[in-house]
Amino acid sequence: MKRRGPNAPRAGLVIALAWICLACRSPDTAKAVVQVSSSPAPGVSANEAQHEAPVQGSNKPTTEDEIISRLERLASGLPNGAKLQRIAIADVAYPRTQAENIAMGGYAILLITSVVHTLDELPLARASVRNAAGELPLQRAALRRSELIDPGLGAVLGRYRTDELYYLPVFLTRVPSQLVVDFARNRTGLEVLSFPPPASADTFPASISVIDDIAIPDVGAATILAREEFGWSLE
Repeated sequence: MKRRGPNAPRAGLVIALAWICLACRSPDTAKAVVQVSSSPAPGVSANEAQHEAPVQGSNKPTTEDEIISRLERLASGLPNGAKLQRIAIADVAYPRTQAENIAMGGYAILLITSVVHTLDELPLARASVRNAAGELPLQRAALRRSELIDPGLGAVLGRYRTDELYYLPVFLTRVPSQLVVDFARNRTGLEVLSFPPPASADTFPASISVIDDIAIPDVGAATILAREEFGWSLE
C-alpha cells in the first residue's frame, strides 16, 4: 500500500468552516452509509445502545438539509425509547474530470459527520482505510463543530456533532477496503464505509484514470471540490 500522502494542509484549509446549503450540486458522490455504534457510554444503558444498522443513503446533494434528513430517518426507524450512543455518516466526492483528478493528485474528498452524546468523544481521533495490504491513516483537511438544534433528535442520537473533511486516495476505493474511525474516547475501529461502493453509487467517471502514485493535492482544486460537492466554504 502506498503511504505517501499530502503534507499538512495550509493554514487556509485548517479552519472552522461555514456551512453553505447549496441549491444544486453534482450528484457525483458515493452513497452514504450510516454506521451505528452499539457500545454504551455514560448515561446510556446497554438496552438503549444495542442498535447497529448500516443505512444506505442516496445520491442527493450532501447539504445540511440532507444530512439532517438522514439523521431524522435513522432516528424514526428505531423502536420507541431507543437511543444510539454514537454514529458516523460518510460521503465521498470524486474528481469529476481528468484535469481535476490530476490537480487533486489522485485524491477524492471524504466527508464524515459524527454525532455523539458525550462531548469529549469528538472530534474523531483517527480515520483510516484498511485492506489486505494494511492500514492507511487519512489526512484531515478541515473540521467543523456544531450541535443538533432539534432536542428530540438530540435525545436519540446525541447533541454533539462534527463534520470533518479528509483526503482519500481514489485507488483505495477500487479494491476491497473499509473506512474505519476512532472516536476520541470510548470507541475505536468503527467501520463506516466499505469499498468498492455499490454499482449504483460508484460514480468515479470511467473516462478518468486512477492515479496510483498519489501526490500533494492542489489546495485550490480541493477548495472548489469541497465547495461544489459538499457546500463547504474555505473562504
